[in-house]
Amino acid sequence: MDANAPIRLLFALYLATLMGCQVWPTGSQTASDAYPASIEIVKAEAALHRVADANGEALGDDFFMLRTRCVVQVENRSGKTQSVLSHFGSAFDDLRVRVRDESGRRLVATTHTLWADPLLSGQWFPLAEGTTEVELSSATLVGPGLVDDEYPLIIDRELTQTIQLEYFGGFPGSDLSRAIQSNRVVVKVADRTMAVPRKPVPSPQDRV
Repeated sequence: MDANAPIRLLFALYLATLMGCQVWPTGSQTASDAYPASIEIVKAEAALHRVADANGEALGDDFFMLRTRCVVQVENRSGKTQSVLSHFGSAFDDLRVRVRDESGRRLVATTHTLWADPLLSGQWFPLAEGTTEVELSSATLVGPGLVDDEYPLIIDRELTQTIQLEYFGGFPGSDLSRAIQSNRVVVKVADRTMAVPRKPVPSPQDRV
């Protein structure tokens, strides 16, 4: 049996509804105004949840899921609508979230497309001129240190009650493909681990 199979099962449960504790952005690490694109987090939430098996039963005290949800404003100052190449479903699929502990030490980086099935061929998606607001979510396993290079994981003893979030990335295939970074926000992690886990939502059908 694949030793990493339990981890993959846990990650398949990420589709549950995201919940969290709202905070406001603090600090700034925005890209220079000389570059015609920027990313800004204007609202953020984070919560730690129990995870459940296929029957909706809690999997124990060893594994949890850190879920984040951010409202992000993307500014396209290039003077035109840009066409962005993606193998998923939007112009924002290259944007990744970096999670840090309360001291600023990096814990993990992931993306909202991590659990999605990629399209067999890339498609072009528009990024309108001006400001576009989008909600991006992520789910990261928090556990006792099992190593699986395929998936991001936070060691449970490293997760602090307050974390820092920032987005980075670009818009492949467009004039705005250079990697840029957002402001950094401080978020209090809401503890949802006492709640009964929801029965997992069935995974979507594979794309063809």
